Amino acid sequence: MPQPACVGCGNCCSGCNFGAKNTTLMNYLPDAANHGAQIFTHAEVSHVERDGERWRVYYAPNGKDAPGEAGSVTADHVILGAGALGSTEILLRSREKGRSRG
Repeated sequence: MPQPACVGCGNCCSGCNFGAKNTTLMNYLPDAANHGAQIFTHAEVSHVERDGERWRVYYAPNGKDAPGEAGSVTADHVILGAGALGSTEILLRSREKGRSRG
């Protein structure tokens, strides 16, 4: 992603008005997409479980503009990025549904 240089305005903590601050939107997500990752929005993850050699991620639409119905997707690799509380909640629900280690 093209990203402008810092202008030294000092507004880093409150948000860069010039697009120079590194954020997930500016670096990790475009890089992941460029390497074949699929990115889903408006979805809330219920839990994850092993499905043979892959992982199955169960989700439901989240929000009034969320299309579709509850379902699941499979992947070779899953990275939980739901924050300290959200990721822990997903892992605890997964454990309740039989997910242990691995």
